[in-house]
Amino acid sequence: MRKSTKNARRAKLLHSANSPAEGRILTYFRRKSALLSASISGERNGVEGVCIVRVTRIEHVERMFGRKKKTAKTILIVEDEASLRRALEEKFSHAGFRALTAANGEEGLEVGLDAQPDLILLDIIMPRLDGLKMLKALRADKGWGADVPVMILTNSREKGDIVAALQEGVTQYLAKADWHIEDIVTRARELLKMTND
Repeated sequence: MRKSTKNARRAKLLHSANSPAEGRILTYFRRKSALLSASISGERNGVEGVCIVRVTRIEHVERMFGRKKKTAKTILIVEDEASLRRALEEKFSHAGFRALTAANGEEGLEVGLDAQPDLILLDIIMPRLDGLKMLKALRADKGWGADVPVMILTNSREKGDIVAALQEGVTQYLAKADWHIEDIVTRARELLKMTND
């Protein structure tokens, strides 16, 4: 049991022999070439017991603990065209984003203020509340809404819309006809400095 190679990573996981399986592993610490553990013994029905498990690969330990995953970036897609909204949601989800959607500016404002996504992809021409009015309301928030990056994705090429959007601090103004969805995802990843890891 004491055999090990020069570069082997070892771990001792201690748990109460009487405690539930899901609660038995308590914590562990990484040290240069070794993985050590800390634990407390449990008591049940007046009987104490500690069981030692030796693990030779760090991956085994991380599987037991559930390796900590990077928190996915959240994007809110505000688009009234259902087919495009679904396509964008699918592409962004596959690219590692947590994708939220809204079908109009009113719904987008509500979802955005509640979820506070890392990025908003916003159409302009929408029912109930258009994208520019939603953007203006967001910027009036003075907290998260004042600074959240916003990418406009719209059919509108009106100079007035472009100027108004830029005045509200949009990060990108993209015409739908000029961009493939994959390129929009790439732009978003670059904006949020996301890597491929």
